[in-house]
Amino acid sequence: MIYSLYPLLKVVSGISLHPDTLKYFIDSAELESFSAAATKNFVSQTAISKQIHKLEQELGIKLFTIDHNSIRLTPAGSFFYSKARLLISDLSLAIDQAQQVNNSTIDTLRIGFTTNFEAIIAKEYLLPFQKQSSQVKLFPTQRTYQQSREGLLTQTLDIVFAIDYGIEHLLDDPVIKAFPVKEGDMILGMSQDNPLAQKEKISGEELAEVEVGFYNFDGSTPAPFGMIPNTRRDGYTIGKTKRFDRLEELILNVSLNNCLTFVPEGFTYPSNPNIVYRHIDNTSHSYKMCIYTNEKNNNPALKKFINTIKNSK
Repeated sequence: MIYSLYPLLKVVSGISLHPDTLKYFIDSAELESFSAAATKNFVSQTAISKQIHKLEQELGIKLFTIDHNSIRLTPAGSFFYSKARLLISDLSLAIDQAQQVNNSTIDTLRIGFTTNFEAIIAKEYLLPFQKQSSQVKLFPTQRTYQQSREGLLTQTLDIVFAIDYGIEHLLDDPVIKAFPVKEGDMILGMSQDNPLAQKEKISGEELAEVEVGFYNFDGSTPAPFGMIPNTRRDGYTIGKTKRFDRLEELILNVSLNNCLTFVPEGFTYPSNPNIVYRHIDNTSHSYKMCIYTNEKNNNPALKKFINTIKNSK
């Protein structure tokens, strides 16, 4: 098992955690069963229960409520789950990429992105670059906007594809530079059965009565940064917002007319034809999609990539 490669993790509070323990916790949370988690990991249910109990004692919080054979995350457990899942994913990816880099003599470019829209733009720029610079190994990885910022500053990421609607407030360091690659209005995606879909344009005031969903796998993010300030600037407030951990869940809820969602102009969800798109009248909701870099990063592969972008304009 790859997790056995990891040493103990030292978290900020000084608590020692083993990745196997985190994996048992994550599997228990997702399967809602210690027994199922034990079966998945080829260990006894007693071993899983003991590890979870020890984890709760170390953290000083209750992670699960237990009712007979059913388990459910507590609010604190749900928050810890979102962070633990990211941590394990990052560690697994870090080991894989480190092993590839160690076994390779070619240059590497580490790329961060957060949403599907950024992944689409990343593909448009990375595929041509890959063909021109086949000697450069590309490592794309999904990050929260906060993690992307930290990755740029620590140079664990070389470039970040991000929409300023989500990351602009994090770019307060002068070494972070932006190369705009696409811009437009933020528009609304909604079910074709929504009464608002019958209109050509939506007034901002009408959003005060609806629920607006957004996708972000970072459980600590209350709403996209650009959403709330822009609505206030336009003279109204959104009635309700709801965060979805998974993009598929958001799209399904929009399709079923349970909520609306903001979408960057120029992007759609083509696999869901019953979702239609409408502009907002007289809106401040706009976006820029940018490639962000750290000007102090001297990675030769990064310099090649930046030159490719400049020459393509």
